Amino acid sequence: MKQNQKPDLISSLPTEILRRITWFLPLREALRTSTLSSSWKDLWAPVPVNFETEDGHLIEKATAQAIVDRFISSCNCSEIRKLCFSCPGNDQELVMVKGGADKELYLQFFQFNKEDTTLARKEYNLVLELGPDWRSLDEFRSLRILHLRSVMFESKDLLSALFSNLERLESLEVVDCRGLQFLEVKDSCKHLRSLKIKGCSDIEEVKLSTPNLRAFSYSGRLPRIEMKIGQSLVEVRLDLTDGLCPNGEFDCEEVLSLLESVKEVEVLTISGWLLRWLCSAGVIFGRLEFCFGKLKELQWVDATFDCPKKDSLSCFLNMSPVLENLHIEVSVIHENFYHHFSFGPTPKQKWIMLVQIDLSRSSVEPPYFHQYWHEPHLWMDCTAVTSGVKALKSLKKVEFVGFTGEEDHSTFIDLLVENASALESMIIM
Repeated sequence: MKQNQKPDLISSLPTEILRRITWFLPLREALRTSTLSSSWKDLWAPVPVNFETEDGHLIEKATAQAIVDRFISSCNCSEIRKLCFSCPGNDQELVMVKGGADKELYLQFFQFNKEDTTLARKEYNLVLELGPDWRSLDEFRSLRILHLRSVMFESKDLLSALFSNLERLESLEVVDCRGLQFLEVKDSCKHLRSLKIKGCSDIEEVKLSTPNLRAFSYSGRLPRIEMKIGQSLVEVRLDLTDGLCPNGEFDCEEVLSLLESVKEVEVLTISGWLLRWLCSAGVIFGRLEFCFGKLKELQWVDATFDCPKKDSLSCFLNMSPVLENLHIEVSVIHENFYHHFSFGPTPKQKWIMLVQIDLSRSSVEPPYFHQYWHEPHLWMDCTAVTSGVKALKSLKKVEFVGFTGEEDHSTFIDLLVENASALESMIIM
């Protein structure tokens, strides 16, 4: 040992004590301890648990309930466990990571059937609600955060059985669930505050009735989304990078109904193509019966920022009278300068070199709309759009990521500078 090197007293502690230390950390932070040393890495070696079904039948809901009860209750510290379901020709594995500080549970489902590749895409619906009689098992009732990944048709009853006992669940994340077509979260989930859905490529409909939901994030193809939430919703993210569902059609009424259901939010992320399609169909944002009267932060995301998208965003700003922060993110490849403009009594400007590379988004082209909802749209006339933008009296900060100096980009910046009298800062990348 080098003279100045101090001994690692923590890593030399017994495994039981190290596990107890991680129990007081948030799950993501606890998992990061695996990079500290081999002693910490060994803490996260999966503990396998095997369960064999008979005659290849699916697990009944009551049986699944008992299995998961025992599986989770046997874990009293932060660790990874694998629950393997074995039946002829269709082996499945459930990986569970449980954290202590935030009462957090991570579940990832795997299927090992090399002969039949279609099972992973078998279509299913998932309805999540609390059961009429909650069990007294504290491991269930105290869970506050649940992450679900790769849920399959064969696992839906197992998951429903688990969820029916999560009385105090506050945050739910559903990721990469192939085959999931319909997801409903019912009003019995009164403590649920945050819901995130991402990468569920087959989903066609989402129905939410949770009364106290504050944050909703959806990333993927545009499904039918029905929200009956009330006044609790504060933040919504609609990152519709992949366009419409494979068999879906663009329905203006459904999209406007969705926007109206989230009109009370303070933070909104929305894909630019959605606003463009609405305008292409003849929707005039300034003449709708609702507006975003509490919206303070708007994030616009898309692969391109052309004239129709510029004009549709300009018109959408008329629905946001108290908007303070506007963030535009265009996914392009370019090398540019980072411009930081400060407005006020002593304007300042900074220049920093930046290389922006992002291939995560693709352009979504609109269909041909045969008829308008209202009347031929003003946004098709650039002069009418510019003159029709209301004064952005509350706008203080603007960020434009993906600025290329094209005419549409520059015109929009000029429009903001002209109409935002309270503007304090503008960052252009």
